[in-house]
Amino acid sequence: MTLLEQVKKMKIKRKANQFFLLLSILTTVFLSGCWDVKQTERMVYIHSIGLDYKDGKYIAYLQIINLGLLAKSESGGSNNQVTAELGHASGNTVEEAIFNIYQTTQRRLFWGHIAYIVFTENVLKQGGLQAITDILDRYVETYYQIWIYLTEDSIPNILHAMPNIGMSTDLSRLSDPEPSFKQFSYIRPIDLRRLIILNNRPPNEIVLPIISGNHQSWEADSKHMDAAILNGLGIITNDNLKGYLSNSKAKGYRWMNKDFQRSEITIKGKEGMGLLLRNLHVKVTPVIKHNEVKFDVKIKAKVHINKVRRTNSLEEISSEAKRKIKKEIMDTYLEGLKLDSDIYRLSNVLYIKNYSTWKRIQHDGKIPLNNHSINNIDINLKIIDAGKQRNKPTLIKRKYPSHP
Repeated sequence: MTLLEQVKKMKIKRKANQFFLLLSILTTVFLSGCWDVKQTERMVYIHSIGLDYKDGKYIAYLQIINLGLLAKSESGGSNNQVTAELGHASGNTVEEAIFNIYQTTQRRLFWGHIAYIVFTENVLKQGGLQAITDILDRYVETYYQIWIYLTEDSIPNILHAMPNIGMSTDLSRLSDPEPSFKQFSYIRPIDLRRLIILNNRPPNEIVLPIISGNHQSWEADSKHMDAAILNGLGIITNDNLKGYLSNSKAKGYRWMNKDFQRSEITIKGKEGMGLLLRNLHVKVTPVIKHNEVKFDVKIKAKVHINKVRRTNSLEEISSEAKRKIKKEIMDTYLEGLKLDSDIYRLSNVLYIKNYSTWKRIQHDGKIPLNNHSINNIDINLKIIDAGKQRNKPTLIKRKYPSHP
């Protein structure tokens, strides 16, 4: 290669480098700003939704919270700061009611931080559950971990309930139910994701917690506080409410829940022997004989003795606890049958373990059940802790020898 050719090649290479440098600078200029950025401090964040239906109109309630108090959840925020605000509007449809709220909002509403939704019975009868789940499932900002509740109370009573000790609203029992459930496993909270899954699996029913406002149990500075309380469970389909079971009728539901963490049972009537059950394992097996399907239930759990009023053998304690658990399971099952409900989802058990039989006998995903469909309940309780390894009362009346 001649000297002249080498010079030409260097000039071409230099011009190419200059071109790419200029292109890089121009690109940096155009990318230096986010033209469609939505500044977080200029938006309003929806924390919860309440839906009611009255006088032919849907009523939508939107609760917004003060995100500035989230960092103060441990120490509590200033008493002068507003923790939450509630807005509402009505409309002929759920969408119309929500868009009517937009007319009074001062800033853009952000839907990506919704923690929970509360429905009333009237909304369910009008197909409101299907409407709101369809909206949330399609909207780009929302996520699936949104907790779902039913109520027979007024929506404002529920949404005005605040957590204890000035904690952040984001840490209430309704917006963060898992810690309460782990301490006392009664009715499993259901989120939007699980609701959609259960609705599309036999028996196509969903069990949701029923909540109400409580104004008597807690006080702050001698003033009563609003709190949310579980009142039982509601059994629904995608467009219908089958009915409610109160707490007293729903006791057996916890023993058939594979998500069980921890619960208490009292035996021996007025003598009040308290037991704490943990590490529950449930296995349900279909038994098919002569074209009839029944189910065997096996339950294992570890037991801690909390309180003893008199001396009891471990065998006696275990036997009495088994008897009561069996009774609660059957009582809740029979109450579910009165509502035409497969409350323990036995149809789904057969669907998974014996599809051909399920397909042959099912009707709309549900198999026929009767009072004897639960054939056997086998409970194995392992008492691993009796307080300080005692099965006697702490305070007992001592017997002294009589004088001669």
